[in-house]
Amino acid sequence: MIKDKNLLAYSFPQKKPFFDLNYDYAVVRKISDFWWQDDSLYLEVTLSNLQKSTLKITLYSNGIINLQYYQKKINNSRFAEHLNSLNLKKIDLINHPNYFEIKLLKNEKLVIQKEPFQITLLDCNAVVKFKTNTRKGYEMFENYRTPPLGWKIGKSNEWQPFMSFWLMNDEKIYGLGEKFRFLVKNGIEKTIWNSDNSCVANHDLAYNGLPLFYSTKKWGVLVNTGEQTSFEIGSPVTDAISFLSFESCLDLYFFTGSTMNELISQYTDLTGKPTEILDLSYGIWCNRLYYHNKAELWAEIEKSNKVNFPLYVICLDSKWLENRYTKSCNFEYNENAFGSFQELFAQLKTKNIAVCFWINPYL
Repeated sequence: MIKDKNLLAYSFPQKKPFFDLNYDYAVVRKISDFWWQDDSLYLEVTLSNLQKSTLKITLYSNGIINLQYYQKKINNSRFAEHLNSLNLKKIDLINHPNYFEIKLLKNEKLVIQKEPFQITLLDCNAVVKFKTNTRKGYEMFENYRTPPLGWKIGKSNEWQPFMSFWLMNDEKIYGLGEKFRFLVKNGIEKTIWNSDNSCVANHDLAYNGLPLFYSTKKWGVLVNTGEQTSFEIGSPVTDAISFLSFESCLDLYFFTGSTMNELISQYTDLTGKPTEILDLSYGIWCNRLYYHNKAELWAEIEKSNKVNFPLYVICLDSKWLENRYTKSCNFEYNENAFGSFQELFAQLKTKNIAVCFWINPYL
C-alpha cells in the first residue's frame, strides 16, 4: 500500500495548466522606478494587485543578457565560476518618455515599454526577434490571454514566476534537452524535471531535460534553476511561448546573435566548453531496451555485419548487472546471462566494437 501519494508526484507526468481559473495572477502593469547598482539596471515594476517586484538587467561583453525577476531575493548563480571569467558590459541606456532603450552588440536593441509593460528585442534592422505577449483576453487573467510577466499565486499563497512571448508564424523552437519526441517543439506542453521514468521517455519524465530553448529568430533562453519548470510553446490554446518556474524567482540568460552557432557559443561561455570527445562518439551506436543475454546481443551484431551496417559502439542496458533492482550499486556482472566478462570483451574486440554499459540511477 502506498502510504504517501505525494511521493508519486514526480513519478508520473502531470499536466497543470499555466493559466488556470483556480489560481490568482499578479501581472506586471508598468515600470514605476529605476536605479543603477554594480553595472546592473534595476527596474521596479508595479503588479496588477498593486504589489511591487524587481527586474534586474545585466549585460555581458559576449552578448549574453541576464534578466532576473524577483520580489524578496534572487538565488546565487550556479555559473559563478564562468561568469567571473566573462566581462560585464556597461549598459548604454536611453530613457525615453514612454520606454527604455538599451543598446546591445551588433546594433541590436532591447526596448522596454514602461506602461503597459512590454520587452522587445530588435535586430540590427529593427526587426523584432522577440517581444513579450500582450494579447488581450480574459478578465480572470488581468485582461490578457497569456500575460507577459508576473506571478501565479497558489492556494497556499505560493508565488510562481512566469513569462510569455509572442510565437511568430514562421518561428520554430528547438531544445528542452533529451525528450525522445519531436525535434521542433512548437505545439507542445512540457515539464522539465529529471527523473528515472522506468520506460522510454516519450512524455515529460526523462533523464536529461534542460530548461533551455533556441528560436529560429536567432535568440534563446536558459532558465537558470534546479527547480521544476514548465513550458507551453504554441499549445492548442495559445500563440505564445510561456514558461513558469517552481522557484520563487526567474533567473534568465538570453542569447542573441546572427547565427545559431553564436547562440550555442554564448551558452557554453556560460556553462563551460566541452572537452574533445573520442572519435568513436561520432560513429553509430546501437541500443535497445534490453539485450536479455549474450545470444540476443550477438544476433544483433551478426545482423549488422550481414547488412554492412557500420557499428562502432553497442550499448548494454542494465541487465548486464546481477540483481539490477535490489543491488544496483554493487556492479556485479551477470555471468548467467552474458557468460565470461573477459571472453565477451575479447570477442567484441575482434569486431572492433566498443561497449557502453548502462546503469540504473538508483542509490
